[in-house]
Amino acid sequence: MVTEGELSVRLKAYEGRAAVVGGVGKDPVNAPMIRHWCEAMGDTNPAYTGPDAIAPPTMLQAWTMGGLSGHESGRSKLSGRSERSGRSQASGRSAAYEELLALLDGAGCTSVVATDCEQEYLRVLRPGDEIAFDSVVESVSGRKNTRLGAGYFVTTRMDVRVGDELVGTHRFRIFKYAPAAARSGAAGGDSKRQNAERQNAERQNAERQNAESQDAESQDAESQGPARQAPKRRDAESQDSERQGPERQAPARQAPERQDAASQGPERQDPEKQDPRQEPKPRRPRPVVNRDNAGFWEGVARHELLIQRCTDCATLRFPWLPGCNACGSAEWDTVRASGEGIVHSYVVMHHPPFPAFDPPYAVGLVELTEGVRIVSNVVGVPYDKVRIGMAVRLEFVRYDEELELPVFRADDAEEVGDGLPPLRIPITRTLVVAGAIASRDYQDVHHDPELARRRGSPDIFMNILTTNGLVGRYITDHFGPGAVLRKVAIRLGAPNYPGDTMVLTGTIEAIDGDTATVKVVGDNGIGRHVTGTVTVTVPKPLVSPAPVTLSEGALR
Repeated sequence: MVTEGELSVRLKAYEGRAAVVGGVGKDPVNAPMIRHWCEAMGDTNPAYTGPDAIAPPTMLQAWTMGGLSGHESGRSKLSGRSERSGRSQASGRSAAYEELLALLDGAGCTSVVATDCEQEYLRVLRPGDEIAFDSVVESVSGRKNTRLGAGYFVTTRMDVRVGDELVGTHRFRIFKYAPAAARSGAAGGDSKRQNAERQNAERQNAERQNAESQDAESQDAESQGPARQAPKRRDAESQDSERQGPERQAPARQAPERQDAASQGPERQDPEKQDPRQEPKPRRPRPVVNRDNAGFWEGVARHELLIQRCTDCATLRFPWLPGCNACGSAEWDTVRASGEGIVHSYVVMHHPPFPAFDPPYAVGLVELTEGVRIVSNVVGVPYDKVRIGMAVRLEFVRYDEELELPVFRADDAEEVGDGLPPLRIPITRTLVVAGAIASRDYQDVHHDPELARRRGSPDIFMNILTTNGLVGRYITDHFGPGAVLRKVAIRLGAPNYPGDTMVLTGTIEAIDGDTATVKVVGDNGIGRHVTGTVTVTVPKPLVSPAPVTLSEGALR
């Protein structure tokens, strides 16, 4: 009989050996599999549909899976290749990896669960891409005792290519262990404990749903009052209730809660509702309107920002001038600005305190997408949150009954420390099975309750590929269809059983240019199901931490 020490030595000998050699995707990347995946995940991202569709990046491993029939059929069946490479034709694994698994099976570790998944996406995959892959055994742990049982962690690393191009990497860790039912004297106690955990999860889920229902009724009653209440940031529970069901709702833009009075500006005040006991606030200075710029102010009255265009050389100019600086022509027409722009530079006005203004406030030099620049107020964020490069959009603000001016409102910018709204996902039996099938994972513990119980689980449970897909969906739901996942690394904890509910939450941990790093956690009724980190490139503005500067006194 092999001792534990001897077994560990034999297992360690497989580190560095190939797990898959010359693997080929069973099918090219294709629209039907993408559709099935998105339906299972409830992911309605438009980037995954249409003539220019891409595959969800978190599908990376799915394209390498052999499915129910393994790799002996389809495109992966290459005549003679399996024999020449020493690869098992049915599984696609190398002979060395098959030996490793057989050695663990012989030691009684016949059950398997995935525990960690780390994927990096070097480019997106599109329908028609044909993938190839190789994998190596990175490490085999010593014997570990866990709640599932005693066993060994096996970590592999896979490189995925299209032709000669590396398109992604995939690090995967599984736990091969002795089934709970096979452990002498422990099966009964473990089964009772697991069933108790599941019942407790179902009870907590029911209590949470009941509390949400009561909270919603209370909010409805308050909204029926005689005076309409000011909108507040939605709390986690009210957001969760909107996420019910398998279909995703588009994330609503939330009102910023940290704007100060200066950022809200005079546009938030109604002069007709001013307290009569207070002295009238001084009016802002009136613009000087003359024959050279009258057309601009006529456009403002129509809520149009007009840019002059030379009709001889087509050069755009702003501010308005009687002639073209480029060619000297006095002939011109106008172009209506799109209203999109970025903050090219800015100042914060503190002094002098003009009576009609509320310092401090931000004045920006905004570069419009048309290429010209305009000076105006930047509103929508506190003055100390304005940053060069921040995206802004034109809006018109009425300051009194006579004066309306163009200003630029900052788009909602994500900052380090900002939390993402939670996503509440009911764990249905359908979701568990559909996610396993969409990812081509036919391990029995994800679809067969009886076999799952034989392996020590009280029921079927969600596979790691589904969790990975839901985490990816959570991030792109928040950042929008233009967001591109770069890396997803997750670790599983408490299983997702049918009848439970998982709530995903996230926090922005770092920002580098247009790329954010987000910490994601997912909790269910038993405990923490998943922890992970996602790196994503986003189309919406991100605010990097302000640079540290020395005070004037420190320089003396």
